[in-house]
Amino acid sequence: MKKVFILSLLASFTLAACQGQEPTTAGQTSQSDQLAASQATSSPKIDLTSISEGSLTLADVSDKNGQPLTEKEILALIAALPASASLDDPDLELVNPEIPIADDQLGQLAYTEMGHLYDGRITGPYQELLAGAWADGHDLVAISAYRSNAQQAANIDSRVNSYLASGYSYDEAVAATAAYVAPAGYSEHATGLAFDLFDRAWVAAGNDLLVSYEQEPSAQWLAANAQDYGFILRFLPNKEGLTHINYEPWHFRYVGLDHAQFMAQHGLTLEEYRLLIQGRDAL
Repeated sequence: MKKVFILSLLASFTLAACQGQEPTTAGQTSQSDQLAASQATSSPKIDLTSISEGSLTLADVSDKNGQPLTEKEILALIAALPASASLDDPDLELVNPEIPIADDQLGQLAYTEMGHLYDGRITGPYQELLAGAWADGHDLVAISAYRSNAQQAANIDSRVNSYLASGYSYDEAVAATAAYVAPAGYSEHATGLAFDLFDRAWVAAGNDLLVSYEQEPSAQWLAANAQDYGFILRFLPNKEGLTHINYEPWHFRYVGLDHAQFMAQHGLTLEEYRLLIQGRDAL
């Protein structure tokens, strides 16, 4: 029996030598196991709930259908962020019903074709967007752009009164208004970077801010092409819980070309994009 054991042990050493490997014994770890352990240790780790802005955390980032992403998917998005993505970029300023604007006064001014003010820094991208739409057969017009806090307050009063005239109770009118109009001081129209864009024929026909506008060819063109001019569809469907504003197929916001294309590709809101930047900065 002892002879058989010795022969078996010699055979195992011979086989290991033929394969160019060192024999392993209990208590030793193979090179591949060590590499796997090293990779697991070096993989980026982040507490998704520790990164927050307003009431949202990095764990709230979702896909185009509003379904939460896994930690692995979130880390992949962070790794793919444009190098220029920065929370200090004024074009990425976040204003929503939870986060007020710091200053509603514009520096450089410009006017839309209907006389609405907007941030003059983005005159080029805005005019290029309109020209691109025109070239494809769509006559777009901005019916609203920059609004000061005082103008936003007046806009809210007008909306509430309109609902009251339609038979809504006061509470119903306020709730219906809040679903689409942010409070004064909390509207991104005050940044001068947001536009309510419609086809000129839609406006001429007396149509209002209706979700059914999404069925118009001009709205579909905007949804498909705005990112190539640096604009995003700001209030996406399936993301109302993140933006705190209902889906608006007419509301477009300038954020810059690289950022707009990344957000559009991955179905992200500005809230989610900023959380991803925070996550990258925390790694």
